[in-house]
Amino acid sequence: MTPIYEVNTKHSKEMLYRFIDFDYKQRHARIPMHLIVFGICCFTVAALLYRHYGQIGSSIPWICVGILLVLLVFLRRPIAFLKLSTQDENYEKQNVIGFHFGHSEWTVKNEDQISRIQYSEINGLYKDKKYYYISTKENELFLLPFQDFVKGEFKTFQEFVEQKSGIQTQDLALPFKERYKRKLAQIKANQAKADEAWEEQRQKNREKAMEKKRQRQERKKK
Repeated sequence: MTPIYEVNTKHSKEMLYRFIDFDYKQRHARIPMHLIVFGICCFTVAALLYRHYGQIGSSIPWICVGILLVLLVFLRRPIAFLKLSTQDENYEKQNVIGFHFGHSEWTVKNEDQISRIQYSEINGLYKDKKYYYISTKENELFLLPFQDFVKGEFKTFQEFVEQKSGIQTQDLALPFKERYKRKLAQIKANQAKADEAWEEQRQKNREKAMEKKRQRQERKKK
């Protein structure tokens, strides 16, 4: 395979934090809200117990749980980094990971292991001011720093991978309102294509039915 784009990168501290932030925002965006709601519920129960019994003792466990839940909202990011940094061998060994993008497929080389991936397996493309994010149907996420492109321009990579995968890139650097508008426009466009395909299939089925009816009529005449 002759690569058109090549990226050689390492798992840096910044990359791990980017991975964590992406995972939280795209896959677990509601967790902070849930933690805060549960924390408020704990404080409410503590207040009701204190009001009923007039003693703080029965409320202390609920207060502690509420404080812990609220703290998790702010501490889960560094906790996740500590856990990920100790489990990621590529971060500990600082292995060079090579990405090679060809016409028909792309490969990921990590030491002596080479994974071949089809563009049809991509189910999500994202970017911010420094990275491309590629997610696959196998629930894998690959980060490509702009500065680590060694072949091909990172500015033209977006158009290339969009054409190969048929997936539109979501710009994470845009304000939420703008991203929502674009996502809504994409959903409407996909729905329009689906409606058009359904109408086309419906027309074909109608034509087939008419053809069968015509053939039956001709057989009756004979």
